[in-house]
Amino acid sequence: MDQNKKCRRSRVLNRVSVRGLYAALLLGVSVSASAQESDKESTAPPSQAEATEAVGASVGEKAGDEVTKKRAELLSEAVEALQQTKLAIEHLDKQDGKKALDALATATGRLDIILARDPGLALAPVDVVTSRTDIIATVADVRKIRDRIEALVKEGRLQDARVLMETFASEIRIHTTNIPLATYPAAIREAARLIDQGKLAEAKSALNTALSTLVIEEEVLPLPLLRAQAMLSAAEKQLQDGSAKAADEESEKSQIDPTIFIDNASYQVELARALTYGNDSLYEKLARDIEDLKKKVSAKNESRDLFESIDKQIDNLETTVND
Repeated sequence: MDQNKKCRRSRVLNRVSVRGLYAALLLGVSVSASAQESDKESTAPPSQAEATEAVGASVGEKAGDEVTKKRAELLSEAVEALQQTKLAIEHLDKQDGKKALDALATATGRLDIILARDPGLALAPVDVVTSRTDIIATVADVRKIRDRIEALVKEGRLQDARVLMETFASEIRIHTTNIPLATYPAAIREAARLIDQGKLAEAKSALNTALSTLVIEEEVLPLPLLRAQAMLSAAEKQLQDGSAKAADEESEKSQIDPTIFIDNASYQVELARALTYGNDSLYEKLARDIEDLKKKVSAKNESRDLFESIDKQIDNLETTVND
């Protein structure tokens, strides 16, 4: 590694260290009552890392399914209309008004097709991207950070609160870019009119303004809730497999006990609540039912209906995250 690279790396590490130190200083205050909850709720369960790793593929698959659904909703005509708009700008940069007009004519035609097919459509999706943030902290630590953020906001120290808010999440975000059909077609036609008048600079400005009106919708997938569902599913599968046939000794040793999956699912639900995902009023029953589930499984009682009920409750909770 050459000296310049070492210096650059050192500056990056210093920035990270300073930010971490700054956050630690911000946290160096008394904590409100909500952070001082019972040790049982705050203590990480056994085999947390193993349980989380075991469901990693399932969580990724579910998130991937959601992205696939969003991509399936993209309108090819809208995608082409956006591409042709950008192509028109490139032609205007080269002072080629004729090619710019041709591109805009294509864009207008594609948008007309969309509106003819669905006159009431407000947004035409053209792109989907994802981002991921995953805070590495215990439930107790998350509660402390949350309380500190709330205190800083009350004190009017919004920039200090923003430092802590930047990573106060455990989620996958799906960002969908849309063309606003109420305004975008008119903006394209206005740009074409300006090109006809020889006002290429004004036309380019109008097109850039149109691009700035693209609407970005976001859907949040809380990772703790996805993990909780995957852990409960893994626990149920092991119970079903165990009742169908006896596992050999080596297989039993390699498996995570169903009750450990359930404990970890309960902890993930607590983490989601600490991060304030969804309607808080839905958490109480969910937590009680997971505790009842653990008792039933430990006693080897029938639990299929309760597994199904809890899964639906988490689905409902996930729905409220994006309300």
